[in-house]
Amino acid sequence: MNIHDSVNPIYARKWSFEKHTTRLLATTIVCLALLSACQSKKEQDDLPELTEFATRYAAAWSSQDPVALTSFYAKNGSFRINDGELSVGRDAIAETAGSFMTAFPDMVVRLVELRQTDDYVEFHWHWTGTNTGPGGTGNAVDLRGYEQWTLDEDGLILKSRGNMDDAEYQRQLNADLPKTQIDDFDYFSANRTLIRNGVQAILMCNGLFTSGRTLEQVFEQELAYLPNPVGTADGGEYLINPEPKSVSIGGTESGPVITAAYREGIGCVVMAPNQGVDDIDSLPILKLPYPDSNPSSMPWPVGDVVEQESLPDNVDLAALSAASGWAFDRESPEQVTLSLIVVHKGDIIHERYADGVDMMTRTRTWSTAKSIATTLIGMLVDDGRLELDAPLGIEWLPDVEGPDDDPRDAITLRHVLNMSSGLYPVDSFGMEYATGSGLAYWAGASSVDGARRRALIRKPGTFWDYENYDTLLAVYAMKLALGDRITYATFPRKALLDRIGMRNTLISTDRFGDFIFSSQVYTTARDLARFGLLYLQNGVWEGERLISEDWIDFVRTPAPSTAHRGNMYGGQFWLVPDERDDVPKSAYSTAGNRGQYVVIVPTHDTVIVRRGLDYGRQGFNRWDLTREVLKAIEVDSQNGD
Repeated sequence: MNIHDSVNPIYARKWSFEKHTTRLLATTIVCLALLSACQSKKEQDDLPELTEFATRYAAAWSSQDPVALTSFYAKNGSFRINDGELSVGRDAIAETAGSFMTAFPDMVVRLVELRQTDDYVEFHWHWTGTNTGPGGTGNAVDLRGYEQWTLDEDGLILKSRGNMDDAEYQRQLNADLPKTQIDDFDYFSANRTLIRNGVQAILMCNGLFTSGRTLEQVFEQELAYLPNPVGTADGGEYLINPEPKSVSIGGTESGPVITAAYREGIGCVVMAPNQGVDDIDSLPILKLPYPDSNPSSMPWPVGDVVEQESLPDNVDLAALSAASGWAFDRESPEQVTLSLIVVHKGDIIHERYADGVDMMTRTRTWSTAKSIATTLIGMLVDDGRLELDAPLGIEWLPDVEGPDDDPRDAITLRHVLNMSSGLYPVDSFGMEYATGSGLAYWAGASSVDGARRRALIRKPGTFWDYENYDTLLAVYAMKLALGDRITYATFPRKALLDRIGMRNTLISTDRFGDFIFSSQVYTTARDLARFGLLYLQNGVWEGERLISEDWIDFVRTPAPSTAHRGNMYGGQFWLVPDERDDVPKSAYSTAGNRGQYVVIVPTHDTVIVRRGLDYGRQGFNRWDLTREVLKAIEVDSQNGD
């Protein structure tokens, strides 16, 4: 039986049915692997972004657009399934993908799991569909498999090797069996719509009232992150209130209305779906006077006055300018650099902003906030009010009667800061915008209750899983250690931000007043440069020690659970992966979605800050940026790694 007879008469080739369908299935697995291609190989440590893109691409694959799929391959990309035929080049991939989509018009692809090894990434997929295309058997298939892939320097698929049970595929396709039940209903679709509206409410509210951007800028850049934002800058199902400052998203066509309101000293707070403008006055607020000094008349780093001086002799101006160009002039339109600051030996030696942005523009840090949170927690550890290897001391949920032997009591502060709690994952595997912290970030749920409600599924400290709730458990432990609501609310400002001149930084809370310190911080590039400088100076600021050397050693030490992943993560900071040898191994970095990076390079006495509003596949690589910047800074060879 040839392909013309059995699957797709459009492509009347002399292939056997088995050989052709095997190649077609190769396309499925390869295209699934493209989900992961949104990041370069050197960005494999950022699983939340990779998972997000994987989910987004699965939807694109299910929409049956073969041309869109091929854009994720390198021009000379190749794929093979099992021992089948090797396909090379985008044209071949598009042809095969198109014929396969024709054969399975209702095809649905889902991400199951992403796994990393030292040599490759495995993309595990679940594929369902019915062979109702021209000449099809009419049978349904329900298969799982995985793909091993590598990427080129541009983050595109270079080699793709699939693994699946071809015999089972043939059995399902050709057997005279009852139609297979397909689990293709998204039971979380209502949550996804709710959260989508909340994401837009928060991003618009902060964009307008915290960042001071225009509505056109917000839709063009902040909301580029959303595949289907509600409305346009010209109007839609949203309402902007100048007083009280708030944004509401949703309506008859776009789902439940979610409102976010700007609050003094905090930024925008998202409300529950059953709340509206009348409830704004009940939201948290922070009225804490700033230090009685004027940063506009004070020298850097405490203030904002930067003296125009010649560059140090060991800095190459041409190379520094080239690095700046590398950061701003990206080939991908989805990589949008807003600002770049390079600090060397305590001085700003380079500072550049995109049009419409300046040193006072606050933007969201996303997960760079985690590194600020761990700094505050470290201060309490240094003071003896928290212990790194002691249980968190948390009352877990649900609150059930029984012996005091909750296995979650074995989880320590070290475990959660290492992203190794062993708790059930809710922010990965395609669920980050359906359950988990997404409900607290974007829909008004309690960040504390959600964090305490996960069950233990692995021994703490043995498995690395990037979960926002792990950070929020540590922040909750910080709250318990501080003792009262006022002390907790003012602690970040009094203990850290005000002391190092981070006057333009707002730490947002949920509507219950708990800091969402895993993501929702708005700040400027200069404030982040100050933060990086504190670490570069080994925890000392203006002659006063704020954080201990022991704590800095902790955040820079690889989590034991990352040993098989390249030792890329420490205590809420990211580390140089084992595979990289082009940047100093002692460098370490914050990292936030959409390209928020503070890179500390002790060997070169340098801090690099890059802010972005990346979207889509993103892919901006902080270690590549570090490599480019360090080309401009010469150091004594004995000081290097």
